Amino acid sequence: MPIKLLRSLADGAVFDMPPQGVSRYIEKQTGSKIRIWRFDNRLATIPSGKTLRIELADPAAIHWSADGWTTVKDIKTKPSGLGTHFADLPLKGVEPGHAVVFTFFWPESGQWENVDFAVRVGE
Repeated sequence: MPIKLLRSLADGAVFDMPPQGVSRYIEKQTGSKIRIWRFDNRLATIPSGKTLRIELADPAAIHWSADGWTTVKDIKTKPSGLGTHFADLPLKGVEPGHAVVFTFFWPESGQWENVDFAVRVGE
């Protein structure tokens, strides 16, 4: 058994747990302000008030709408520094029950994704 596990078992509490993390995540229950959509994690809903982050393997322009394509917005991804690209869709003002729809333009290939994706804003 690893020494940290033995120490934790002997103490009856997790050894080597930083107090800053305990305060933030256990005592204050601080949650993330973002929810991440990826091709391998296609969110169906997002809580109201959260930011929708689109994370992709390649750079893209995200073509999106919060009113059924009546109006559209475009946002370019930026490198994360971790080998991925992302963009945050500002959903402030999107009413619960409405869906955000989006697709991608891939500038490196000059191709559109040709599929619309949707994430519904929840309560």
